[in-house]
Amino acid sequence: MDFLFFDDVRKKPVLIPALILASSIASLLLNVYGLTLGVTNVLPHLLYIPIILTAYYYPRRGVLFACILSVCYCVVSFIIVTPATAYMLSAIARACVFVLIAAVVSYLSGRMYRDTQMCRRLVSVIRSSGEAITGEDADGIITDWNAGAEQLYGYVSGEIVGRSISDIIPPELREEKKEMLEKIRQGRTVERFETERIRKDGTRIQVSLSLSPILDDTGEFAGVSTIAHDITESTRIGRLLEESEAKFREIFNSANDAIQLHEVDERGLPGKFIDVNDVACRMLLYSKEELLEKSPLDLTTSYHSRPLEEIGEEIKTRGSTIFETEHRRKDGVIIPVEVSVHIVVIQGRRMVLSIIRDLTRRKRDEAAFRRLSADHKAIIDHAPAMIWYKDTKNTFVRVNPAGAEAFGMAIEEIEGKSAYELFPDRAGTYYKDDLDVITSGIPQLGIVEQMTTARGDHLWVQADKIPIRDEQGTVTGILLFIVDITERKRADDDLRMLNKKLSLLSGITRHDISNQLMALNAYIELSTDAIDNPPELRDFFAQELKITGVIAEQISFARDYEEIGTKSPVWQDVSVLVRDAGAVLPLGNIRLETRCPGLEVYADPLLEKVFYNLIDNSLHYGGDTLTTIRVTAGVQGEALRIIVEDDGGGISAIDKQYLFTKGFGRHTGLGLFLSREILSITGISITENGIPGKGVRFEITVPKGEYRYPAAP
Repeated sequence: MDFLFFDDVRKKPVLIPALILASSIASLLLNVYGLTLGVTNVLPHLLYIPIILTAYYYPRRGVLFACILSVCYCVVSFIIVTPATAYMLSAIARACVFVLIAAVVSYLSGRMYRDTQMCRRLVSVIRSSGEAITGEDADGIITDWNAGAEQLYGYVSGEIVGRSISDIIPPELREEKKEMLEKIRQGRTVERFETERIRKDGTRIQVSLSLSPILDDTGEFAGVSTIAHDITESTRIGRLLEESEAKFREIFNSANDAIQLHEVDERGLPGKFIDVNDVACRMLLYSKEELLEKSPLDLTTSYHSRPLEEIGEEIKTRGSTIFETEHRRKDGVIIPVEVSVHIVVIQGRRMVLSIIRDLTRRKRDEAAFRRLSADHKAIIDHAPAMIWYKDTKNTFVRVNPAGAEAFGMAIEEIEGKSAYELFPDRAGTYYKDDLDVITSGIPQLGIVEQMTTARGDHLWVQADKIPIRDEQGTVTGILLFIVDITERKRADDDLRMLNKKLSLLSGITRHDISNQLMALNAYIELSTDAIDNPPELRDFFAQELKITGVIAEQISFARDYEEIGTKSPVWQDVSVLVRDAGAVLPLGNIRLETRCPGLEVYADPLLEKVFYNLIDNSLHYGGDTLTTIRVTAGVQGEALRIIVEDDGGGISAIDKQYLFTKGFGRHTGLGLFLSREILSITGISITENGIPGKGVRFEITVPKGEYRYPAAP
């Protein structure tokens, strides 16, 4: 079970309450509907969904929520259904089951949350430890390798995990390893065992190992956990001391770390100082004479990384140990130190050599790094932009919550996986763009492009692609910042469309309608002169009515054109649009066929007007041969083709050039122009490629992502 995932889900404050609320309302409404139909046995089980969600994510409120929901269910049941005794008892029994389930899930969730916190603490301790910590299974195959092990042995985790532990053990010491493994299998631990290991570069190092068994859930032996410390330097110093006291004195006085020689009692605990080097005096702000009057215990605080008795026992039995403690300087300032202890014999006298390393800077750097890491994580996780970090092989290394939400996946499902695994149909295209940045090392900023989220939302985004470099300046990956600019893009598009529509509408009102009014005034004057000539007067009246009809259609066009783009595009069923458009047109004996079942197109809500205009065009210009108007659809490549055709007279080659121009045609000349404008809102195009004399054939091209078949045809 991934306890860290459980812990991370709690950081999404809106998602879970929204799911609980939605499922509660939906479940109650479905139960109300079912009760009105007499269904009482199945639908109540839907209430388990909000009850389990609440108990799982909010253990302390799970039972209370179940009680409230149970009361609501009982009240609804007693109101809708005649409260017979049997049914009342059944409803109450269900309510009791709801509460019982909530109690059980709340208890288990609470346990799981505590396990999550413990898991996170353990992982943090192991990862941040300066010690080399490794794990191997019962067959000696390496399963775990922390940062300390990488530093000590030279292998990074990805190189060594899965290989045999024998790869770092000298051949002559592998039998020794088998003996240690046998002790571990017996349930014993091996503390501070000194031996040799081989680094990646082939050099041998002296290490002190602490080994302990790893047990599985049943308590059976499953592997070995090893903590290793490099004692190469301290071992070398110890040997040199044994070989030459003169050499020891040279090292003693020239070492960078503080060195102390002191007595040791029968318990392995330190006595008075025998000698100290200059570094020790500077570190503690005491003179050498002052220190020689003290013992190490006079300088330490009560803190030791291990119990003092255990340290003393280890010194007494093994002759060496390493631990951390705190020293108090003469001015009272406390400094953290690492103490490496060895029993040595100098001039026939048994004493303790302690090498003291000041850890102040290391502790400060570690704390600063932890703070920096926490700040970096907080910034990334709470940034409203979608942030993705990929390596040069198109693998996702880091994804923030906003980026994961756009993918419709959990962060854990994305990180560490290749884009080819997650998005096989789009990975190649995205990687091609990324390679330009990786190869050139030049960031690309302000890239505006379209994006479709996992929910099917169509967004306009602005992308910044920035190369990531290592210390040598080599590009190791790419950082992407993706910002949703849909509203800004829509505002820009709306402004351009508004200017275009205002210009066109102004032209219609000032030019087209003015021309018609001038013609109307002329016919009115002619009608006045022909008042005594009824036949001629009737002709003038007919022309006047025709002119007023044209003006009315121009005003209707202006109203339709004004509505283009005022509402967001929506998914629309093509078959329904064609049927509704045909229902208001005088088809007569003309047959209207639709062969695009289940097809939906994402377009302006005025899409029905397009099919209306195309069918109306066939009715006006199809001629006597027109018998059928047919609408079909099919996918070609990535685009969809919707064909609207008839068997009428068709359109001449000359007229095809001006077909979608405003004002062209024997009717108003506005319908096809309006249709093209409506389709262009969502990037849809229209052409006419019929054969003159054999009918019209309008081809509407819908780009990928703007059409779908939600139900099988």
